[in-house]
Amino acid sequence: MTVARLSWILSLAGAVLGLIAATASAADQVYWVNQDGESISHAGVNGGGGADVPITGVSVDHPQGLAIDSAAGRVYWVNREETSYSIRQANLDGSGGRVLNTIGAPVMDPVGLAIDPALGRIYWVNFAGNAVYFANLDGSGGGELDTTGAVVETPVGLAVYPAQNRIYWANFEESSHPIGYANLDGTGGGGSLDLTGAEVDMPEGIAIDPLANRVYWANRSSIGFASANGGEGGKVDTDGLPTEPPEGLAIDPFRKTIYWGETTADIIGVAGLDPSGPFGHVDTTGATHVDPVFPVLLEDPRNTGAPILSSTHVATGVLRRRVKGLPTVESQARNLSCTEGTWAGDVLESFLYRAPQTTSIQWLRNERPIAGAFGPTYSATEVGDYACRATAANAAGSSAKESDPVNIRASFALGRPAINRKKGTAKLPVAASGTGFVALSGKSVRARRLNLAAAGPIPFTGSLPVKARGGARRRLRANGRAKVKAMVTYIPTGGVPLRATKRITLRLAAAG
Repeated sequence: MTVARLSWILSLAGAVLGLIAATASAADQVYWVNQDGESISHAGVNGGGGADVPITGVSVDHPQGLAIDSAAGRVYWVNREETSYSIRQANLDGSGGRVLNTIGAPVMDPVGLAIDPALGRIYWVNFAGNAVYFANLDGSGGGELDTTGAVVETPVGLAVYPAQNRIYWANFEESSHPIGYANLDGTGGGGSLDLTGAEVDMPEGIAIDPLANRVYWANRSSIGFASANGGEGGKVDTDGLPTEPPEGLAIDPFRKTIYWGETTADIIGVAGLDPSGPFGHVDTTGATHVDPVFPVLLEDPRNTGAPILSSTHVATGVLRRRVKGLPTVESQARNLSCTEGTWAGDVLESFLYRAPQTTSIQWLRNERPIAGAFGPTYSATEVGDYACRATAANAAGSSAKESDPVNIRASFALGRPAINRKKGTAKLPVAASGTGFVALSGKSVRARRLNLAAAGPIPFTGSLPVKARGGARRRLRANGRAKVKAMVTYIPTGGVPLRATKRITLRLAAAG
């Protein structure tokens, strides 16, 4: 391929890449290792360039394998430099680098890495070791996986497929059995994948699309595939993109795209998994891309179920005994609780990582965050629409989902007035569900206002004094009785007014 032809392809591919990433989150990243660049790098799948991971504490020496534990916020890689063969790890921000204890499992010329956080294991193959090895993520050492029944010959790259209880690997120089597999649980069950119809040529790296149940591998100059059940093989149409040679694969099965490291053009290539798919390459501006290999994908968390909000009345202790004529209302105070929602897990077989590292809950009232209201529970005492927002985050970014709202309503009631015949007045009992104020108004009564102080979960009870005015007052003095119409308004804190009326006959006893 001429330099001019390669330049034209890369220019066109970069323009088309935006079509691939149109539905991707702005936070989604592709990571890779640079064989000769001695580094780990990443870039946004939407473009915008990237950066290197500033690893501290350990070196990155001729890396040829990469995996991410999204929930733990860690990155793992293999050093293939003879003087520092090892499995190494660091936090995704580059800090805390260290060597993983692999005692019991040799690390000699390792190529490829796969992780299964649920089992607490990481797997690799040694190019000359002809075996599949694992180590425990807790640093307690490792061992050799039972691959009885399968051929392991100069392996390069591997992938775990938990749904099938299998681990797959590519045999670089074994043309008769190029793709092998065994049981992931260590019970043997090994074999060779039927590659009828597929193109196979010194495969280097493997990934699986669980939605299509297909196994993909990187050939010396193409990308082949076959059904995980065997047969139905073919190759990916990369529409002229450089694949000479690709090393390592990552798949986004939901957007039907595949990524690979291309060591001749020093790019991370992208193509659709079906013939109509777009093609392109990742914008790696600002990041090292020298012999980039073994790409993996890190996406911000994806919500699969909104948080669920539940509400219960606050216990008020011993209920006030009902007294004839006195009103009662139920407290508006509620104990609210919220789940974290559900979030999609990693797609390990595709090298797509998206599990949350942290989750948090923020409470909202009337669609606005409540200052300082975090955590799974909240005690609500004011009226309004309450909801909780669950936010999940990992090193790629964060996403949030809100619950359905719960409405807390205020209530109040008026009781039977107590008439004071000596003074010609009355007391009108009032009960309100929470804080705020109660106002008495009306043409024939004097206005009054009663502030309702906070009383925890216990509803307010009290009385409004009712005194006649104007014509009603004159009739009361002249006739010893007068009918008045009292309007009572309860304005709860942060709520809308509630109103009720009460007709009262005031009586005034004749002076002795």
